[in-house]
Amino acid sequence: MLKQYFDLKSARTRIAMGLVSMVICLLIGASYLGLVPDRYGAIIEGRAAIAETVAVNSSVFITRSDLRRMEANLDVLVSRNPTMLSAAVKSSEGKTIAEIGDHNAHWEATDDGMSTSAQIIVPLWEGDKHWGSIELRFTPLKRSGWTAFFFEPLTILILFIAALSYFLFHFYLGRMLKQLDPSQAIPDRVRSALDTMAEGLLVLDAKQNVVLANEAFATLVGTAPEKLLGQKMSQFSWQRLAEMESEESPYPWQSALADSEVKMNYLLRLEVSDGQMRTFMTNCSPVLGPNGKAAGVLVSFDDITELEEKEVQLRLSKEEAEAANRAKSDFLANMSHEIRTPMNAILGFTEVLKRGYDKNPDESKRYLSTIASSGKHLLDLINDILDLSKVESGKVEVEKIPCAAHQVVQEVVKIMTVKAQEKNLKLHFEALNPMPESVMTDPARLRQILTNLIGNAIKFTEQG
Repeated sequence: MLKQYFDLKSARTRIAMGLVSMVICLLIGASYLGLVPDRYGAIIEGRAAIAETVAVNSSVFITRSDLRRMEANLDVLVSRNPTMLSAAVKSSEGKTIAEIGDHNAHWEATDDGMSTSAQIIVPLWEGDKHWGSIELRFTPLKRSGWTAFFFEPLTILILFIAALSYFLFHFYLGRMLKQLDPSQAIPDRVRSALDTMAEGLLVLDAKQNVVLANEAFATLVGTAPEKLLGQKMSQFSWQRLAEMESEESPYPWQSALADSEVKMNYLLRLEVSDGQMRTFMTNCSPVLGPNGKAAGVLVSFDDITELEEKEVQLRLSKEEAEAANRAKSDFLANMSHEIRTPMNAILGFTEVLKRGYDKNPDESKRYLSTIASSGKHLLDLINDILDLSKVESGKVEVEKIPCAAHQVVQEVVKIMTVKAQEKNLKLHFEALNPMPESVMTDPARLRQILTNLIGNAIKFTEQG
């Protein structure tokens, strides 16, 4: 109960405190102008009147030399007045004639001999002659110390009026603002239906202030729906999609208010209460006033963050699949190019043997050796083509075994000689430096590299 009265963030509390401040200012101003009764002044006037009455009566008794009756009257006066502590009658020489109460303990002598609010000195006359004086000691009107301020009558009045008016204003505003709150104009069953919706809903006025928020949007931003009332849309950390709009572009609710037209399918991002960025499909429908212009706008926010993430994953999967297909196509294109070379060698030397151009058995044996070597190379290429796992992984395993590199070079030269002869080119192998008898490498990959290099050389050489 007390929490709602002292919630400083509540609009009702702020208005109530403002009204109380105005009341306090009016009270201070009225006091300054003398419109508020002066309690201290009235008490001091009453004490002065008592002192004058006592002085007149005492002067009569002094003239009659009846000091006992004067003392008896003072005793009755002190006993019947609870604010009077003591009294004393002194001669003009300062001698105490009569004393009522412990006057010496209560009386505080002053240098100037002037009366105060607690001590009153009244002169006594015997005819035209100054006879003496009466001293009356009263209880102090004000407390001493720093706490005295809180016991001032004006302070007590202000604190009482401020506390009482604050609770009255708070109660009254609670009833009035409930009637003026636009969200209260919506029936409870309609509000319950809005709160059960999964998408966030806001109703804005013409100045883009929130006048209604449903439970879904309030949960997103991590606050209660009633605390969103009065907030501006610019207070939220909205972000446009960079590929869609520039920073200078108006937000959809701004366009809907300006054009009085429905704005659909705007993508916006918002940093929600858990610190994550969420993507929303935003739709805005203007609320038209009597003049046909937008007096407000209804804004809906459909969270499409998960859909956007799935779309990104689908795009990445598509790109990966396309890259794999390109890799397969490139691999097959390279293999078809490499197959053509040993196949040409096999067909060429077979045609030579078939037509009987060779007359030397050693020459025929050499041709057959070249055909066998080309056939083995062709088989290795076919095995690579059939091994699709190598293509899908994007790499081909490389062996590392002892290999006679000069023999591989000679075999490739023999195979490519037929292709060179078709263009009337000369192809022969000559080692410029001594070659090792054996090296650690992959003979199949070395043969592919040499075949590609020599094949390109033959392809782009016209003569020589």
